[in-house]
Amino acid sequence: YFAKEGFHLMHYFGKGRCVFGPSADPCEAHNRLTRPDKFTGLVHGVPDTSSGKIDYAKVYESMYQKGYHSNLQLSHGVKMLERVLPQKCRELAHSVLEVGCSHGAATEWLWHHGHSASGMDISTTAVQKASAARLNGRCVGDCFKQGNALAIPWPDSNFDAIFSTDVLEHIHKDDVPRVASEFRRVVRRNGFLFLAIAQSGTGENYKTKREDIIHATVQPVKWWAKYFAKEGFHLMHDLGKGRSVFGPTA
Repeated sequence: YFAKEGFHLMHYFGKGRCVFGPSADPCEAHNRLTRPDKFTGLVHGVPDTSSGKIDYAKVYESMYQKGYHSNLQLSHGVKMLERVLPQKCRELAHSVLEVGCSHGAATEWLWHHGHSASGMDISTTAVQKASAARLNGRCVGDCFKQGNALAIPWPDSNFDAIFSTDVLEHIHKDDVPRVASEFRRVVRRNGFLFLAIAQSGTGENYKTKREDIIHATVQPVKWWAKYFAKEGFHLMHDLGKGRSVFGPTA
């Protein structure tokens, strides 16, 4: 019926979601900037000099330079803060580090809701975008800083909580203990982890995607809980779909 009116099916995304338009594909340039599967060629054969695995910084810097997360208003982190994370948990954390801050929308949201917060991303381009797009609020040291979850560039016991969405599944499983240790180092002893981690059985089936090399550790929350428990972070709330709150035993 739409074809009779000159609207042709250009993209079918599944579950009834689609784009109709002229026969030509004006969306293709936009897709190259926004769809993860368009970055497949960037993530293969990029070794890390220390481990022989992924050079995280090189991969994500390449992606950001080609337009990854170019929509400054789109933020899974903000959605989690607004709709999922219990307010009573969030209010226990006065100072927050966002690990994997991208363009800084969630860090800015935390400022607007009474928190001191800073953001870290492995991509220099992402940090530059965040610094340019967000008016500085109450920061903990630098507002935005380039850094790696394997060596977080903030002092010991500097935050009440770490907030991170859609980041940890990109960490190679061999690096998970070190990341958990770094989280323990920068978060105070009675602090928290507010996390969203992609896991098998939720959302896209990453195991069927070519770019699965960047979804290196797709595991359920209980798998992650074993590593965090060793550092004194215990699973307090499993909020579903990989979203969780870790904290002290009480």
